[in-house]
Amino acid sequence: MIDRGKILKISTYLLSVIIVLGLGFDSLLGQGFGKNKVQYSDFKWEYIQSKHFDVYFTQGGRKIAEFAATSAESAYVTISYTLRWDLQKRISLIIYNSHNDFQSTNVSLSYLYEGIGGFTELFKNRVVLPWEGSYKEFKSTLHHELVHAMVNDLVYGGSIQSVVSGRVSLNIPLWFGEGFAEYSSDMWDTRADMFMRDLAINGDIPPITHLNGYYAYKGGQSVMRYIGEKYGEEKIGEILSRMKGTRSVEGGFKAAIGLDLEELSKKWQKHIKRQYWPDIADREEPEEFALRMTDHIKMRNFQNVSPAISPGGGKIAFLSDKSGYADVYLMSAVDGRIIDKLVSGQKTPELEELKWLNPGISWSPDGKKIVIATKSGDRDGLIILDVKTKEIVSHKFDLDGIFTASWSPTGDEIAFVGNKDGYRDIYIFDLKTKKINRITNDPFDDTEPSWSPDGSKIAFASDRGDYLMKSDLPDNFNPVDYDFGPKDIYVMNSDGSEIKRITNTPYNENFPSWAHTENKLSFTSDRVGIWNIYIHDFDNDTEYPLTNTLTGVFQLSWSADDTKLAFSALSKGGYDIYVLKNPLKIKEGDIVLEKTQWVKQIESEGLTPSDVTKAYHAKARSVSLKRLAKQNNDYSKYVFATGYNKDSTKTNSNGMNVAQLDSNILIAADGSYVAQPYKTKFSLDLVDGVAGYNTFFGFQGTTIMYFSDVLGNHQIQLGADFLIDLENSDYFLTYFYLPRRTNYGITAFHTADFFSGSRFGGTIRYRTYGFGLTISRPFSKFKRLEYSATWFNVIKEDIFFQSQNEKVSTILPEIRLVHDTVLYGMTGPIDGSRYFIRMQVSPKYSDNSFNFQKVEFDYRRYWRVNWFHSFAARISAGASFGPDAPDYFLGGTPGWINWSVADEVNFNEQVSDVQNLYFSEFKMPLRGASYYQLIGKRFVLSNYEFRFPMISRLDLGWPLPLRFPLIMGAIFTDIGLAWGPEKLVLTKSDIQGNKRLEDGFLGYGIGARIPLGFFMLKIDMAWANDLYSTSKPIYFFSLGSDF
Repeated sequence: MIDRGKILKISTYLLSVIIVLGLGFDSLLGQGFGKNKVQYSDFKWEYIQSKHFDVYFTQGGRKIAEFAATSAESAYVTISYTLRWDLQKRISLIIYNSHNDFQSTNVSLSYLYEGIGGFTELFKNRVVLPWEGSYKEFKSTLHHELVHAMVNDLVYGGSIQSVVSGRVSLNIPLWFGEGFAEYSSDMWDTRADMFMRDLAINGDIPPITHLNGYYAYKGGQSVMRYIGEKYGEEKIGEILSRMKGTRSVEGGFKAAIGLDLEELSKKWQKHIKRQYWPDIADREEPEEFALRMTDHIKMRNFQNVSPAISPGGGKIAFLSDKSGYADVYLMSAVDGRIIDKLVSGQKTPELEELKWLNPGISWSPDGKKIVIATKSGDRDGLIILDVKTKEIVSHKFDLDGIFTASWSPTGDEIAFVGNKDGYRDIYIFDLKTKKINRITNDPFDDTEPSWSPDGSKIAFASDRGDYLMKSDLPDNFNPVDYDFGPKDIYVMNSDGSEIKRITNTPYNENFPSWAHTENKLSFTSDRVGIWNIYIHDFDNDTEYPLTNTLTGVFQLSWSADDTKLAFSALSKGGYDIYVLKNPLKIKEGDIVLEKTQWVKQIESEGLTPSDVTKAYHAKARSVSLKRLAKQNNDYSKYVFATGYNKDSTKTNSNGMNVAQLDSNILIAADGSYVAQPYKTKFSLDLVDGVAGYNTFFGFQGTTIMYFSDVLGNHQIQLGADFLIDLENSDYFLTYFYLPRRTNYGITAFHTADFFSGSRFGGTIRYRTYGFGLTISRPFSKFKRLEYSATWFNVIKEDIFFQSQNEKVSTILPEIRLVHDTVLYGMTGPIDGSRYFIRMQVSPKYSDNSFNFQKVEFDYRRYWRVNWFHSFAARISAGASFGPDAPDYFLGGTPGWINWSVADEVNFNEQVSDVQNLYFSEFKMPLRGASYYQLIGKRFVLSNYEFRFPMISRLDLGWPLPLRFPLIMGAIFTDIGLAWGPEKLVLTKSDIQGNKRLEDGFLGYGIGARIPLGFFMLKIDMAWANDLYSTSKPIYFFSLGSDF
């Protein structure tokens, strides 16, 4: 019998694979389940250098990179002013030409959804951004991310290593980090004002520490604004410095402004109420002047947007996340009743994304089809859907991005927004010739096309100002010098000629939409501080409002008879669809709008909303440049273009190194940046101790060093756990090659596992070593083919007698097909499906090798009722063949803490047998059963669960003051079969003649899922039923997520 207390150490091959591949191949090459990161393009990278930044770009992205470099230096001055901090390490900016290209980056191994406009990572403090066609939006997002990078530089020294090593224990809360980034980049704007007004009027204003989700951004921005106005903008940087000094968020606030977070929260909440409650007077909620079509509160979702009224006026197509995915629904325009789901998005390559940020659904004139822009695998496309048959026709073009489609009244053409060569312009797709025509072609952001009723003109929104035609641009036009301000509405002929400016205000005008029965154009504008609907009357050249709402309205759609105007609006923390009836009966003068408190305040200072950010940045640059000018100018070492040898690092007045370069070194004689080809250079990302939990042997770990190049295309992991000498130690080296669509990984490993116990008469050592190759070829985001081959060796030795008992040397080729479309909830998947089909062989090539084959499949399906209730089902099966066919072990649950085995003697045999220890597999969960409950060469396992909220909140007092926001529950049934090589015997009569399960097992029960930081504790109470009797409850305590 093995004495568990005398197990010296275990890191078996299985555990090694979990640590090596689980942290490597699983995330990098997709082993197991999970969606794919697909590299559709082969990039040729170059880089330029400014004083503080290295800017990396691909073919066709040179001008964007230069704009990024100049904008980054400008942003640096502003951020440095607030933080009173100079960079200590240079920052890498990695720019992609489109969001599709951005999604393929290897700097982050996570899938980057449409709503992610950029990110800053902590290993090398790199900033990664896509170009999506708008200079203004790009500049704002770049500034936002640079705030994170400079805060990382200030607090963490530019690397997460300081946190891992314990040198820095400060955890900056999300609301502060994102709030400061939003405030520094935009200071304040109508959108932030809209969200905070809605929160102040329609919801309870949470304490600062409870600002989560989107309110971490806009709520945090509001907190920063309050601090800046009340205590001075310089206090924000002082708070951060004090946080770092005291190693406490609370301490940082107390030291800088004399208030703890609770005191600050109360003052801020009171300020918000005073600020926004006066805006309530004489304004209406959307449902007070229009008919509500959707209710995000009842639907338990966030977005119901992009309404499109059918030509007949009886139906509305719209985009919604009510299922958890982005889907297109059809509802009644009379009462909002859902008629049908037209499109199930985010589950197939053709409908990978539905353009949440720039949506636009449009009907064909005959009302039989709709068109919508989508991400379709390697490119964006226009999807034309037959509403009745659901048949889809996809059209792809050689563009970097496609957005906001609009079908012409003639039915022959579709206008849409396209991103190409750094420009976001209006295109026309001819349905007969299948060709596209670019009708605007300039640096300005042209969006939201809308056809006139006769199809002769197109209205659109643009930030072009007075530059109506491309020919109006001066020869030396430089986007860096142009003020890309608010958008206005323009009208042009359908061939792109004769552009006319319709609105001319310092505010934002968007979403033009033509009326059909009168010569009028509707649009939205925030000219009073709130987005309302306005009418432009072409006959008398006047404009007047149709609405007087509290928050904001967007995305307009008229019925053919103009009796209905659909729109989306923010209210009570989410977006819904509304219909305004008989809008043309509202005449000029019927509605008088009053400006919001914020607009009144800034206009009293002689500013407009767009001026606020510019004034803040101008002030910051003025102060910061004066401070920087006082610093001395000695330089240090950095790599430049060939022939440039004057490398230098600047030091500030305190003698601290500053990551700055002499601009004269970086600019060529003609004033352009010097570009250099990218070269792969490895640097250390992290040294970390990685922990994992093994059922039999508890918590295990090893030290791993991570290396990569700047782009993340080449990654190395070196892990080691040394004990005495190399033969008694664990170590591995893994390399991943990721820049192409097919990903490769190679690994070399060695492990030493020790067992002690009376059965062995001493101590047994298992040494495993070998090499592995893994290849992963994604077909799409959802499906891939994997191949791996491992040369695997096991040596079993008696340490006491120093003898070799047994040696196995085998080759293990394996192929897997994996599909995954699941949506995750709190404890595991809640919707979608996933499966894999796997084949593995071990050819007999020597006396020491095994001869066997395996075939397995695993299919899982999830049905979401809402965000907190779901059903899950799984069925898996497998078989092993050949003279040395290994067993399958059924019983127990992964990560089982209080584990037990079905037969203690049998257990001793299992762990002392090389084949069972390294080649057999556990198949779980089978709750109610112990480990090794069923053993066979064939198996079938099925699991069924209903997942639900068990306890909405649990607060514990002394002596364990713990808070659990939500404890999920699960009702489950597990059924397992294992047999072979003999035939399956499902039931067998006992000595009393009662039929009981023989090669099968049935368990059922109920469980709780308790979040514990990085782990989740699962507590299951299960009963076993053998078709005759039911066992007493068996309790399972385990760590891990649901299947």
